[in-house]
Amino acid sequence: DLGHVPYGGVASRTVRLRNASAEPLVIRSVRPGCSCTTPVLSFVDPSSGETRRADARGKGDVITIPPGLSFEMELAVDSTVAPTRNKHKLVVVRMTTDSAVEPYRTFNLSVFVESHFLPSPAILDLRQLSVHGGGAGTLTLVADTPERRRVLAVQSSPRDLLAGLSERNESGAALWELNVQVLPPVALGPQTWTIELATSGPNGEGEGPPLRVSVRAQ
Repeated sequence: DLGHVPYGGVASRTVRLRNASAEPLVIRSVRPGCSCTTPVLSFVDPSSGETRRADARGKGDVITIPPGLSFEMELAVDSTVAPTRNKHKLVVVRMTTDSAVEPYRTFNLSVFVESHFLPSPAILDLRQLSVHGGGAGTLTLVADTPERRRVLAVQSSPRDLLAGLSERNESGAALWELNVQVLPPVALGPQTWTIELATSGPNGEGEGPPLRVSVRAQ
């Protein structure tokens, strides 16, 4: 049980397993039932002391566990990709191995993504940026609960981004627009940033949990 995860956060749990056989164990695949979940397997190589890690999202066999060794599977849930918010979600993770005794294992993850605001799009994707020109984009936020919470201000932003927040009303409902500009020069390759917004408590009073918004580009 991952418990309650604020929208914008990543929750993870590590499952410890063991290859109890006298033969190497090949992990053929690890398939989560939700794209919000990333499985990573690892073990410590006894001959070198190095940690061997494998992201199960790749093609082909994931990893081979030597005989008698323990290994770990970390399951991370990204709340910004989770399709279900403000109620419990069960994620089923299925592992396939070459074991003659137990070729299939199933793991259940329970998570509650707590979302007071709904971003559109869920992740601000600026796509390809000009190295010398940068780029810009806008993300819209609306209340996801009837508690009348508010987005107050940009609380923190990476140094290479300019982030501004504006508010407007549409059909009697408050909307917030987050305008993001990536400043040149832009580093080559995929980029990911997180902007943190300050929010209020119910009825616009007090202090609410910070709201994290993801921005990415290439």
